[in-house]
Amino acid sequence: ARARATRERIFQVAGDLFAERGFAGTSVGDIATAAGVNRQRLYAYFGSKRDLYREVLIAVYAEVAHDEDLLSLTPADLGAMTGRIVDRFFAIHEDNPRFWRLLCWENLNGGESLHGEDWERLRAAYIAHLGGLYAEGQRRGVFRPEVDFTTYLLVLFSTTYFYFSNQMTISRLLGVALDSQAVRRQIEEQFVGVMDRGLTPGAMPSAALG
Repeated sequence: ARARATRERIFQVAGDLFAERGFAGTSVGDIATAAGVNRQRLYAYFGSKRDLYREVLIAVYAEVAHDEDLLSLTPADLGAMTGRIVDRFFAIHEDNPRFWRLLCWENLNGGESLHGEDWERLRAAYIAHLGGLYAEGQRRGVFRPEVDFTTYLLVLFSTTYFYFSNQMTISRLLGVALDSQAVRRQIEEQFVGVMDRGLTPGAMPSAALG
């Protein structure tokens, strides 16, 4: 039990430091000192800094991939699916700033820390589930057939991620307090409304989609 607690402490400290400083900006010594262990103990548990970083990334991605609210969506929820997904994505980023911070660093580093099998597991966990629902929505006429799932999910990913990763600068640029819950709710509601109107067959001319 003590060994598990020590390993978990190292893991949590490493996640915080990687999120704050990135992989290159965080040394093994930094992690060991903050966790109150020596370097040998860290290497014994995780092998290397790279292996520890990869494990941290997998864990934060898994929080989204195994989100019960996303995985519980069914064909009965198709009409409200976009709103449900957007609400969860906003909540995940807000509740776990480590997630979007690590995404920023990982993209700056070329996105090469996870292996092919890691991505396959993540896709199988929830991307496949949401993709299946979206395809069913297209068959039922809920979503436009010409808007593919990749485009749909990319718009949801990018908007919710950008809202938090660029919150400080965009708030100043637009003169809007994006950290306000009232502002966030308003923007989220309007965004979902735009998405729903744009995805509903017959709601707008196809030419308007490009």
